[in-house]
Amino acid sequence: MEMQSAWIKWARAVEHQRVLARSMREFWTRETYEYVRWDNAGDTHDPLLKVQWRLKIKEPFPEQ
Repeated sequence: MEMQSAWIKWARAVEHQRVLARSMREFWTRETYEYVRWDNAGDTHDPLLKVQWRLKIKEPFPEQ
């Protein structure tokens, strides 16, 4: 009886994993983030080029 219970729990865990994987694939196909670039390339007086990339989160990860 205990072995049957273990297989039922394992099957439920597999189901949870599939739901989570599908949800993550759907989340990543949306444009939930973007990179914003800043630089001082237009400043001809500064001999040092400064570049900065920032990750802008448009939609945070779901709580679940």
